[in-house]
Amino acid sequence: MTLNKKPLDKRNETQKSSKKRNVLIVLFILLILLLVFIVFIQKSKEDKEDFYDPMADTGILPGMTKDEIRQQLDRLVEEGMLNISINTTIFFPDNKEDGKADIVNIENNHYDFKVNIVLDDTKDIIYKSGGIRPGQYIQYIKLDKKLKNGTYGATANFIAYTKDHKQAGNVSAKVKIKIGTQEDD
Repeated sequence: MTLNKKPLDKRNETQKSSKKRNVLIVLFILLILLLVFIVFIQKSKEDKEDFYDPMADTGILPGMTKDEIRQQLDRLVEEGMLNISINTTIFFPDNKEDGKADIVNIENNHYDFKVNIVLDDTKDIIYKSGGIRPGQYIQYIKLDKKLKNGTYGATANFIAYTKDHKQAGNVSAKVKIKIGTQEDD
C-alpha cells in the first residue's frame, strides 16, 4: 500500500509547484502592468508641466503705468467690437430701383461681415449681402423680395466673420424700408 502513496505525493508536489509557478507568472504580469501605468502617469504629468512656462506669472506686468494698462484694455475691447454703419431709412422710389443703404464696414473693424435685412412683422429676409471686408461699403442695394408701396419696419443683421470665414458674432440695427413714398415721410 505504500507503493500507491508515493505517486500521489509526487502528483501533489507537481500540482503545488505548478500553482506556485502560475501565481508567480500572474504576479510578474501585474508588476509589469503596474510599472507601465506608473511610467504613463509620470509621462502625462511631465507633458502637462512642459506646456506651461514655469517662469510665467499671473497679473499685470510690474512697472506698467495706469495709462499703459488702459491702452492695453482699450485695444482688447476694440478688437472684439464690430462697428456698423447703415442708413436708418432706406428709400426705394419703386420696386425696380435700388435704395441707398450706405452699408459700411469701417477700416478699423477686425472682421468681415455679411448683412441680412429682415422684415420685423413677417421675418422674411428681403436683402442678403455677400462678404464685406473692412474698408469696403455697399452704397445701393436691390431688395430680394418685391414689396408694395409703404413703410416697413425691419432689422439689419450684421454677421461678423473671422479671416477664415468662421462666424464670430453679430450685431443688429433697426431700419425703415420705404417703397414709393416720399423720402422725407
